[in-house]
Amino acid sequence: MMRNYDITASIVLYKYNQDELDLIIDNIKMCSLNILLILIDNGPIKSKKYDNYNFIKYIFNNKNLGYGKGQNIGLLLSEGRSKYHFILSSDMKIASDFFIKTYNFLETHQKVNVMVPKILNYDNSIQYSIKNLPNPMNLLLRIIPKNLLFKININKNYEIQRSHFVDNYMFVPYGSGAMVIYRNKYKYEQIKFDERFFLYMEDVDWFRSINKITNVLYNPFISIRHYHNAASKKSLYLFLVHIVSAIKYFNKNGWIIDKQRIKINSNFSILYTIDNLK
Repeated sequence: MMRNYDITASIVLYKYNQDELDLIIDNIKMCSLNILLILIDNGPIKSKKYDNYNFIKYIFNNKNLGYGKGQNIGLLLSEGRSKYHFILSSDMKIASDFFIKTYNFLETHQKVNVMVPKILNYDNSIQYSIKNLPNPMNLLLRIIPKNLLFKININKNYEIQRSHFVDNYMFVPYGSGAMVIYRNKYKYEQIKFDERFFLYMEDVDWFRSINKITNVLYNPFISIRHYHNAASKKSLYLFLVHIVSAIKYFNKNGWIIDKQRIKINSNFSILYTIDNLK
């Protein structure tokens, strides 16, 4: 398939903030690159707002398919159609030069296949988005109140940015699904999400699969701001959904014995130069 775009990007929509999405759309509109934005709407009401944008492909599902299944629609539609594909979240803020800066970095560093940016909260504090693949204890500790010291000590090895300088380039096991960029050379079957995960853990499982075929670069000099809602800590229903997804994840990959998790986590490394990635 011919690559018609510099960048394709996909966003799954469900109960989203229209103002935040409009800022992303305006950013793309003003960008000099040729970008196709694929909006996958899992919400209950079809929007006609995007009909007049020639750079937007809007897909209305008329039901909530879940995050991974929704993203898969975008990944399949974008397969081979661009140099780079961006998996985006609607609840984020990006700089006006974000797309061109990221594009130029990847054009210069041809050996980078998958990349995640530094993610900040809306108040510009660091969002601990870079992690090792979790074991059951790591996830269990996340529901314990933050002021318990032993939780922080144990989880330092899980949340990588708590124990390493946040402005180092790194090869990482797992980043946030809120923003992932990959070189669009992979077949859909290689990069699709496991649709058994309706919500939560689908990004962990995705990074696990990706790490089998290539390294994931954390780039601290490209950053976004992301609203981390932590909805499963506020809603009993979403908390239970999170628990079910975690059970599915460990049933699939192993609870205690998980040699692949150990292997992928051991490949974590700090890069003091990236000249060899050009």
